[in-house]
Amino acid sequence: IGHLLAAPSHYWDGPDDVETVKLHWEKFPANWTLQNSFGFDKDQTIRLSNGQFGTGIFVGGDFRRYKFDVKGSPVYFVTRGNWSSFSDDTLSQLLRKTVEGHRAFWNDFSDSIYTVTFLPVDGAPYAKNDYFVSSGGSGLTNSFMSYATNNAGTQYNQVRYIYVHELMHRWIGTKIENAKEEKQYWFSEGFTEYYTLKNSLRYGFISAEEFIRELNDNFTTPHYASPKRLMPNDSLSYQTFWNGGKEWEKLPYRRGCLYAFYLDNMIRMNSQGSKSLDDFMRQLLK
Repeated sequence: IGHLLAAPSHYWDGPDDVETVKLHWEKFPANWTLQNSFGFDKDQTIRLSNGQFGTGIFVGGDFRRYKFDVKGSPVYFVTRGNWSSFSDDTLSQLLRKTVEGHRAFWNDFSDSIYTVTFLPVDGAPYAKNDYFVSSGGSGLTNSFMSYATNNAGTQYNQVRYIYVHELMHRWIGTKIENAKEEKQYWFSEGFTEYYTLKNSLRYGFISAEEFIRELNDNFTTPHYASPKRLMPNDSLSYQTFWNGGKEWEKLPYRRGCLYAFYLDNMIRMNSQGSKSLDDFMRQLLK
């Protein structure tokens, strides 16, 4: 994993400057699938900032590419390998329902193109058996990359969580930005966790019983058992969050999720069911 392309830093005047970037691809094997954050044509001319260019995703090789449209805008799903626990169609349908659901929830269909890659990894050198699981993802320019160990230990629900959670970051944490990163992870990560649960229920990915079980098992019980549960948000910093251990790392996820759950119910109760946290989040985006 590394960055494919080098660019002169002086080409852009500043972080918000947008300039023309031309890409030309040649001499790749005829049977290769090429895909990046900006499309898959052999000749591409695009207007980008340095940050957008630097966080683009580029893949090429024995990939399988699938496409669906959301209100006329293409979404591409690109994967490779023979997945042992699910089919391409299962993952593609999961992605489609998530993208359609998220965009409808926010009433935001502004993305003109979007690409999701899903790559198999073998888990070495940590894998000791066929059930070692490593999975994750990251949002990039017009795209989202994801990966998982390709073995029996990686199950559909793990991929479902990654997609619903990470694709929600297109709005919570990106379009709605934190002013102070780690100190406000209770919002960008915690509210994203809550909407991962709530929208998974809304889209029919989980049942009401599973919603309650996941809320209790992953958030309520471990939060109130945590020795860090009373630490103020201002105590979270780059150092404590990234280097303080699991309880520091999990604190904003658990706290923010439970706070969002509490707020959602209070808004519903005080408005006699006419309003919810959904209404506030859409106003915040605007």
